[in-house]
Parts: sequence; structure tokens; C-alpha cells
Amino acid sequence: MSEYLITLDAWSGPLAGGGLVTRYLSTHGRASGPAEVPANTLYEPRISDPGFIEASLFGAGRTFGAGSVTAGEVVLSNADGALDGWLDDGFDGRAIRIDRIADPRLGLAMAERLFTGTMEAVDATSDALTSLRLRLYDRRVDLDQPIQAARYGGTTAAAGASADGGPDLRGKVKPLVFGRVLKAPAVSVNPHNLIYQVHDGAVSSISVYDAGVPLTDDGDVASLAALAAAVIPGGRYRTCRALGLFRLGAAPYRTVTADVTEGGALADRSAARVVERMLIRMGLGASVDAVSVAALAAAAPGEVGIFIGDERSGLAAMQDVLASVGGWLLTAPTGAIQVGRLAAPGVPVMEIGEGQIEARSLRLLRVSDPGEGLPAWRVVLRHRRQWHQYQAGDVAEMLPADVRADLARDALDVIAEAPAVRSRHPLAPELTIDTLLTDGTAAAAEAARRLALYSVRRDLVAVDVPAEVAGAARLGASVRLTLSRLGYQAGRAMVVIGRRDQWRDGLVTLTLWG
Repeated sequence: MSEYLITLDAWSGPLAGGGLVTRYLSTHGRASGPAEVPANTLYEPRISDPGFIEASLFGAGRTFGAGSVTAGEVVLSNADGALDGWLDDGFDGRAIRIDRIADPRLGLAMAERLFTGTMEAVDATSDALTSLRLRLYDRRVDLDQPIQAARYGGTTAAAGASADGGPDLRGKVKPLVFGRVLKAPAVSVNPHNLIYQVHDGAVSSISVYDAGVPLTDDGDVASLAALAAAVIPGGRYRTCRALGLFRLGAAPYRTVTADVTEGGALADRSAARVVERMLIRMGLGASVDAVSVAALAAAAPGEVGIFIGDERSGLAAMQDVLASVGGWLLTAPTGAIQVGRLAAPGVPVMEIGEGQIEARSLRLLRVSDPGEGLPAWRVVLRHRRQWHQYQAGDVAEMLPADVRADLARDALDVIAEAPAVRSRHPLAPELTIDTLLTDGTAAAAEAARRLALYSVRRDLVAVDVPAEVAGAARLGASVRLTLSRLGYQAGRAMVVIGRRDQWRDGLVTLTLWG
């Protein structure tokens, strides 16, 4: 029987004089040797239930959208009352790591990392006299925070080298741009000097529009002081790209917007690279799995762009970016943040036959996507979003009718279809997919890819397998499922889109799609 080990941090003792301590627990109890890491350490035999972890690339029964992770409680034995003092300690926000050793006779070097996350609290809400419970959460909670912390102070009251916004902006978050965005709303941060901001930081380019009319670029300066001092003719604008600012040469006619590029090279503006920079901005750059980022950037190089002008969480913004290419974001057992995308099943990393499946555990599930799993005949993929929604009064009358109509749209559609699918499936759905892709060629390629993915039979299957044989079946990996029925006799390649590790029982539930 496997042995489970837990390493956790807590604040112990009074606020003045206490400190951070690390505690070591196990299901069996062990003392590490002098050459092991950590050395000469006692793992108390306190774990009665190591809990579980359940993760899905896109949510239960879905193949696109936001992912989900649920971590179960760890139950610790406290019949002797030795852990009663833990109820006074601080566990919230502290790190916890769960490892497994297949054979308790093996050393710590053979431990497999199962979970790296954070604790919510320790409590005794049930069986108070015999056990304590550690409530866990996945590292994704670190991403589910506002991506932008910087706010305007509202101190700009006169002309000069100030871009802190007037009283109307006090407390509002500064805008952010990642990738390339079109017609982003410009924030008037110094109305006395006609200075606007489109990004809290450096950008590669800014193209300004007044009432939809393109203005003339009058050059770039390196500082806010130089921008405030510049003499700019009417109909022109000058930028300070280092600060995401620009200044108009004359009072605007109507709504001011800008096309903004963040990320120096086109390759820097793929979904993977944009998400990587978002993670870096949130202080999580050290946790990025560089290998998965590089792989996704190579597989989906199309340019994307997102404008953030509110208190959106980083996780929500990243999921919107990744959804543009059918992507997902997860935290690995090591705590690394990984990205990838759903593709047709590839080379299987393992074989699953009826001999590996727990008795009566095979289930065919209903797909929760539009059409509930029926092959789709048409994909409408929306791209090239305009971030300001022009109304009739926003646009200059001098512009041609076709230009005004173009400004009134919010996005463009590209369509891929396979009408023959409806001969077999009269109720075949049409899928409409919103993306942040900016390039029509990349959007057309993605629409064709999604149609190929969804216009054929795809099954959703759940099976229970022993933990010792499920190690390679990580989320996003491909496996081959061979059964004596359902047309699986020769084996069917499938993608792991969900996984539940029930550690106490030594079982893993795999949700497979393909």
C-alpha cells in the first residue's frame, strides 16, 4: 500500500515572537536518514485521508471554456489531542505539498509529487475530538486576482507633466493591453494637456483616431515631461510609447480611440506568449512552464490582443486569450503553471485495456457542449474585435458609409462548414466561437481546425484505473482505449480532458474524449 507524505507551513506562536514552521506528516510514519532531503526528520503518522484532486481542462463534460480544479480536504488523526494547538496557528495562505511513495520501504528520493498548493484553514468542524481537517485550494487561486493593481490618484488638476487623472478617475484602474488591439478606448489622464493613456507600461505602437478618423503620427518622445512640453499641430498626435501615453495637437471632435500594439515581434503576440507576459505581470513568472508555453506558441502562432480596463482577474483574462485557440491553463503537481490546447488525439502515451479498468467503472457520458456531442456542420469564428463600440454619434459624418459601417461592427466572422455532415445528422449544430484573434488568415485556419475537430464522432468516456498505471495519463495527453465493444476493438485514441485522483483509494478516474 502506498505511503502518503505531507509537508506544510504554518505560523505558530504569538504574533510577537511566533514564526513560520514546517511540519511533516505521513500515513505510515517514518524518520528520514541523514543523507535524505529533508535529513533526520520525523514524519508523524497522522494522515488518515490524504484527500483528492480533481481537474478538468474545460469543466465537466465540456471541450472548451474555463477549466476547473477542486482539491479535497486532508483529514488528520487527532484522537490523542496532540494537534489541538494547531487551531491557534495560521495556516491560511500557507504552502502544502503532498507526495506518494509506492512502497513505504523505499526512501524519500522515490516520492512522486501529487499536489502543490495552498491551505485555506485547519478546522475541526466534524469529529472534533478525533480529527482535524486541512482545507486546500489549487494554485489557480493565485491567478484569480485582479491583474491590474495600479490605479489613478486623481491628482491632475492643471496643465503640466502629470498623467494621474482628474478627480473623476480617482481610484480607477489603469488600462492594460496585451498583444494587438483595435479601437481601444483612450483614457483622458490630463484633459488640460490633452494627454491620454492606453496602457500602463511600454507599447510598440499607438495609432490614434478621433471620431473614427485617423490622425497623423507626429513622433515619439521618451518621457512625460517631453510629451507635456511638445508643440503639436492640429490633426496630429505625439506618443510616449514607454508609458503607453499620447497627446493630441487639438481638442478632440468626438470619441478618441487607438490601435495599440504590445509585444515587439509578431511571435510575441501569440496566445501563449501573451499569457506568459500576463503571468509575469502578476509576479508569477517563476512558475511558468516554459516548455508548455513554447509548444503552444509553435502550435498556435496567430496574433491575439486583449484590452483590460476594469478589475478583471488575471485568470479570467488568460482564459479568454487561450479560448481563442482552444487553449487551457492548469497547474502541474509541481506547482508549475502549464498551458496547452485541445487537439485531435495524437500519439498515445499509454494503452488502457479492459484488464486495467476497474470492474463496472466504464461510463459513456453526455457532452455538455452545444449540440451535446452531435458532430457540428459549421463553425463561425469571430475575430478582429474592436474594443470601443461606436455609436452613430461617435463617428465623423465625413467618413464614407462603408467606413462608418465598419466602425459600427464589434468583430468580423470567418466561416468553415461541411454541409455533408447534415446528411447524416440533420440536427448537427453550428458552433459560434468568440476569439481575440486579430488576423483573418489565422482566424480562418483556426475555424478550419475546429471544424475538423468537431465535425466527426467524438465520444466522452470515464474509466477508473489503479493509480499505479495512470501516471502517464496527464491532462492533455493522448491514450489508446481498447474495448471489446462500441467500435473500440482496434483501440480508439482519446485525449485526457479530466482526471480525479482519489488518493486514499488508490484510484484515478480518467475522463477521455476522442
